[in-house]
Amino acid sequence: MIPVIKLTYRGSKSPIFFPVTDEELTRIKDTLKERTDPLLFIESSTVFGQNIFIFLKRIKFINFLLEPPIEVLWDENDIAPSFQYSDKSEQETPEYHNFNWDVLVYLDGEDFPIWITDADGNDWVDITIPIINGEEFLIVNDDDGEDVAIPLDAINCIVGTEINRYSSKQIDEIQKHTLPKEWLSDNHN
Repeated sequence: MIPVIKLTYRGSKSPIFFPVTDEELTRIKDTLKERTDPLLFIESSTVFGQNIFIFLKRIKFINFLLEPPIEVLWDENDIAPSFQYSDKSEQETPEYHNFNWDVLVYLDGEDFPIWITDADGNDWVDITIPIINGEEFLIVNDDDGEDVAIPLDAINCIVGTEINRYSSKQIDEIQKHTLPKEWLSDNHN
């Protein structure tokens, strides 16, 4: 059984759920307990290997749920290693355009996330660098391929899934456990 973190944001109707390892659950709790200065975000990962940026500005509370835990029908060792973040030496820089990412951007006051389904590894880097550098805006492409600027302080959470790592069955399982239930029932996927 796998524990879950539940993120509840002020002004948002639906909480966000992510299955994590026991070690990650403890790391997040320890990070929050040990902070003495303001923290913009926590970088984390799901049990599936998805990358998460949890923005803390509007967090109402974070539940660390041990019950009801979720059950995943495959082992995390069945997931291919990250192609973008491989253990290759720096001399073997990967071709980022060869990696496909799904990115969910949860915005303040919105019921559902923005779902970017055609991102490549370069796009993922373009998303993460402004966050890590504490910049004011994130620039992403919308469904029409046009740039959209999103203020970082309007973002509650970002989830990146490196699609190449998973089978279609695994993707279905990941979506079942990480996408808003209402969204799945409304056929947004």
